[in-house]
Amino acid sequence: MSNVHLTVLFFFAAAACDAGATTVNGRAIAPAQLASFEHALGSPVPPGDYWYDARSGLGGPWGEAARIYLPGFDFGPVPAGASGGDTGIYYNGRELNLIEARFIAALFGIPEVQIPQFRGRYVLEATGDVFTEDGVYVGNLAVLAAQRGGGGAGSGCTAVRIPSTAPSPTGVKQTIDVATGTDC
Repeated sequence: MSNVHLTVLFFFAAAACDAGATTVNGRAIAPAQLASFEHALGSPVPPGDYWYDARSGLGGPWGEAARIYLPGFDFGPVPAGASGGDTGIYYNGRELNLIEARFIAALFGIPEVQIPQFRGRYVLEATGDVFTEDGVYVGNLAVLAAQRGGGGAGSGCTAVRIPSTAPSPTGVKQTIDVATGTDC
């Protein structure tokens, strides 16, 4: 077989593998694992590249902020650059991007200009508990969100607007509004 034929064959084989492929943390995901994840999520996962942090249960499109919380899965270690981090703040080894850092700073009542003071490594558990890498308790993101979300301090309602990855027939980016809690 000539080099041209091998190149063309390789190109089409690679294209066939990439068409409709779903990767998590840089690895192809097995169809059974994807089906289990989609069942728990209650929605199909469009083909694409994603990241997932098994310790926190957070995940999202590759290079972007967290968009889902679905603990209980393990797709291997989450790479440091998975969400396009640029803050020097690491949760479970993944560098947060500025969108995530702003959100968390707002939960703690920290002005955006002070975000750089919190560069370092932290552990985020699926319960929302945050610790320094040394094990010092920092706070619980779920509790803070319940206190600050929705109707204000102590409302017992968390309201979040997240961008949707679903294709839009109009081309306009869509969002999903989620509200949870006893006072919603």
